[in-house]
Amino acid sequence: SVNRPFVHFAPEQYAGYTVAQPGGMVPFAAPDGASDWTGTCSLTTPVFQQFNGSVSVTYGGTAIYAEAADGRQARISASVGLRPLPSVRIDGSLVTTRITRDRDGSEYARSTIPRLKLEYQPRRSLFFRLVTEYRFEQRSALVDPTTGGPIYINGSLAGPQTTEGWRTDALVSFEPTPGTVAFFGYGASLAKDPLLYQTPDYTRTTDGFFVKLAYVFRR
Repeated sequence: SVNRPFVHFAPEQYAGYTVAQPGGMVPFAAPDGASDWTGTCSLTTPVFQQFNGSVSVTYGGTAIYAEAADGRQARISASVGLRPLPSVRIDGSLVTTRITRDRDGSEYARSTIPRLKLEYQPRRSLFFRLVTEYRFEQRSALVDPTTGGPIYINGSLAGPQTTEGWRTDALVSFEPTPGTVAFFGYGASLAKDPLLYQTPDYTRTTDGFFVKLAYVFRR
């Protein structure tokens, strides 16, 4: 597939932007917009008894909204489903993206997100599910698309950013009879940001429990 998106940058969104120049700080001048061609190629297998898979590659122009600039994006998405046993299902996926600037070819951002889902159903009334996802996102310092000077937002330098974290969710389902069911779940998110958490290790940011009980009265 081929498409051509059109983007118009709203000047008011960059009201707090200034750019460092040899003569001092000057207001950021956002261009009117951007327009680029993008192409995507996808391949998907039939759903066989024990596996299925797909892969998609996208390449082309993209808008870098934080800098109001033109960029190039390369994105690869892949997924695979495995069913080695009637009671076991494994689904994995990977999405990786890299964005560069049209101005000089420098890297603006990259991200990698692998995801794994495991399901096990030893009998009809009992079901287990585990989902885990890792997320890595990195963005370089913002620069003016015309001059290449560093961008400041509300007086603060828009420096590089890195986000790294894990998310895991577990679920147990028990349904002894139709209409009578119990769900028990737990999920937790962990993130690594030495500047924010004052530690180089992962820190738990959110967690939660989920419980659902249902019973059907018959007469």
